[in-house]
Amino acid sequence: MSEIDGTFQLAFKLKEKKSYLLNRFRFNKMMHDVKIDGMVQPTESFYAFGYTIGLIQVLPKRWQLIASITPTLASDFEYKLSSDDLIMQTMVLLNKRHSEYLEYGFGAAFNTRFGRELLMPLASINYRKNRWGFFAFLPAYVSQYYHFKNSRIGLTMSVYGNVYNFAEETGNTKHDKVGYTRINIGPAYRTKIYKDLYLGLSAGMTVRNRLESITNKGRTGPEYEVDEKYFFKLELNILK
Repeated sequence: MSEIDGTFQLAFKLKEKKSYLLNRFRFNKMMHDVKIDGMVQPTESFYAFGYTIGLIQVLPKRWQLIASITPTLASDFEYKLSSDDLIMQTMVLLNKRHSEYLEYGFGAAFNTRFGRELLMPLASINYRKNRWGFFAFLPAYVSQYYHFKNSRIGLTMSVYGNVYNFAEETGNTKHDKVGYTRINIGPAYRTKIYKDLYLGLSAGMTVRNRLESITNKGRTGPEYEVDEKYFFKLELNILK
C-alpha cells in the first residue's frame, strides 16, 4: 500500500483582530494491492479532492469560534461522477484563551478521518510557555514542539483516514465504499521561508494501517491489516 497526500492552506484577515477566512486545498491518492490465496491482485487506486472554507471569528471574553465546511470528492473514479462521490465534512469549535500560556476548546465534527463517516466530539488544548509548546486536537492529533524565532521542531502523533466511493459486487453483496485509516508517529519541522509562506516537513512510522470495505447495507466487509511503513509529508502554508 502506498499513498500521496498534498495540502495547501491560505488564511486571510477579513477584519483586523476580529475575523479571518481560511482556505485549504487537499489532494490524496491511495493505492493498494491485496493478496488472495497467495496471489497479488491488480493495484487499485482511490483519489480524494477536498476544499475547506472556514471562518475564524474572535468573540468577547477571550472566546473564539472556528467553523468550516469541506466538500470532498472521494472515489476510484472508475465510473461517471455521481452524488455518491461527494462527502460534506463539517467542523465547529469554540476556543477559550484562559491565560497567556493556555488555550482550550470543544466542539464537534462530521468527517471521515477514522475511515468512516462519523459525527464525533472534539477537544483542543494549546499550551505554550517560553519556547516549549504542547498542542492536542482530540481525538486525532497530539504534538509537542520547541520553538525558534522563525521555525519549530517537535514530535507528532496523528490519525488520518478517508472514505472512498467504490462499486464492486462479491456474490450477492454490493460493496459501496472503502474506508482507510492509519496513525502517523514521528518528528516534524516547520519554518518560515518567505514573509507569510511556511514550509512543513514531517516523517516517521505509519502504524495500524487498516483497510475495509463497506456494503450497501452499512456493514463492513473484509478488513485488511497492512504492514507498518514509513511516511514523508511536505506542506506549504500561507499564514497571515
